[in-house]
Amino acid sequence: MRYTLAAAALLASLAVAGSAQATVRAARWPASFEHAFLVNCNATSHGQIARCRCELQSLERHYTYRTLASIYLHDQTRLRAILLRTARGCSG
Repeated sequence: MRYTLAAAALLASLAVAGSAQATVRAARWPASFEHAFLVNCNATSHGQIARCRCELQSLERHYTYRTLASIYLHDQTRLRAILLRTARGCSG
């Protein structure tokens, strides 16, 4: 199965920023994670940065960073469903 833009970016970003301690601000995730997500998504999407921002904003609206990190660690099936739904919502 081909990963969506959000899936590839999320997995790479959690690996890069997952261990960093950060203060969660309102609904936004740690800046280091947001940056890693957008950089990885931009690279895997060949420059579809608007779509990457849409996916990041959608994920931030629906999940706290801590919740999504927990899903990533403990429920890969649910994570895939979340990421596919997010990608479909941002596909245009």
